[in-house]
Amino acid sequence: MDKTYVIGGIRESEHRTTVEIITPSGDVKKLSMTPKLWEGYRLYSADTVSREIYEMLCADSERCEAVTKALRALTASTLSYGALNAKLKQSGFSEDAVRAAVAIVRKRGLIDEESDASAIAEKMARSKGRGPARIKAELQKKGYSPSVASTAAYSVPQEIYEEALRKSLHAKCKGRVPEDKAERDKLTASLVRLGFSPSVIFSAMNELSWDE
Repeated sequence: MDKTYVIGGIRESEHRTTVEIITPSGDVKKLSMTPKLWEGYRLYSADTVSREIYEMLCADSERCEAVTKALRALTASTLSYGALNAKLKQSGFSEDAVRAAVAIVRKRGLIDEESDASAIAEKMARSKGRGPARIKAELQKKGYSPSVASTAAYSVPQEIYEEALRKSLHAKCKGRVPEDKAERDKLTASLVRLGFSPSVIFSAMNELSWDE
């Protein structure tokens, strides 16, 4: 026969029900879930439950906690589904709880990856002087899929990238393209690391040379 668990105190509010369960060893486990979930169990103070029901209660409680964590995370910052998934796992939630939380976020339409990635891409280009290749890589690091990252990076208006490259070029060579080949190669490599293609860089260098 399974050892029984005893329902202790129950505290209810509009959005959350918190339950204390006394385990067979005498420890008190606090669980929290939505009132609707709790009502489904039809349990009251002093009721006893089997280990199976106890584990179901624990799973529901963890899923609710993961949802709460996800909503708070999205309130604090813009996240991709991949980043949210990783954040919840890092917080110690089980695979089941993470999947449940992400599914609810997806159902509510709380993340618009295409729109968010596009906004981040344009901000990176404007404020950090990044080129499309670098932006695509950084978006993927943030958890966006390769297709979403690529679309966002290459959808930034060309004139924004051109202005970003001009500013970087002027800042790095003080408005004058170096004549020494080794120095030019070094300058090109630094701009490639920012995410600009060699052909675009050479074109910008030529324009700057003509302006001198």
